[in-house]
Amino acid sequence: MKRDPYDVLDLKALRCFFFVAKHASVTRAATELGIAGPAVTQRVQQLEQDLGVKLYESRGGRVRLTPAGEHALSFASSLFDEIEHFERSLKQSEESGEIVVSAHDAILGYLLADRSRNSSARIRWPDGGCVSGGATRQSAKSG
Repeated sequence: MKRDPYDVLDLKALRCFFFVAKHASVTRAATELGIAGPAVTQRVQQLEQDLGVKLYESRGGRVRLTPAGEHALSFASSLFDEIEHFERSLKQSEESGEIVVSAHDAILGYLLADRSRNSSARIRWPDGGCVSGGATRQSAKSG
């Protein structure tokens, strides 16, 4: 059966399943997620229905993953790691960038000397010279 291209996996439901599997308990998963236990159960049941497989069995308040549940847990774990990495990389790229400062060579050297020594900043001069991480200015022309 072919899925509708707009029909995507519910990440909130997958996250609920992930925490149920992690804690082997719907109650502890609900507590960590900050939502009611029945809401967690309902989301996981909807995920099971969407996937067409049973992900876990619950007996006496304990959860035991099925083989499909083990596979889904492995997938969810790597997916959420990737999403976290993606979000971190976006924030880092937002924090980095290029700033153009125009001033006399001596003034720039004075103002930016500490920055180039104490960070991973890379400072380029118009003549092609560069200061990076505490190195001294070298001109591309002098070679």
